[in-house]
Amino acid sequence: MSLVSPFTKYNSCGRLCNPGPAAAEVFSDKLKAYKTGKGTIRLFYHEPLRLELIAEIAGWCEKEYGE
Repeated sequence: MSLVSPFTKYNSCGRLCNPGPAAAEVFSDKLKAYKTGKGTIRLFYHEPLRLELIAEIAGWCEKEYGE
């Protein structure tokens, strides 16, 4: 599973994080500032990456999905 990948459909949205619907639900309180849908999280170019949050979600995905 690729957690963060380029997303070119929208110019302002440069990265798309796809941890799955369960992760988006588990981290919903920390993702209020982001657009989410169908298990994806849109990360915008004009905003700094919250690496600690991405690492937390990646760790959760590793435990949950074994990937």
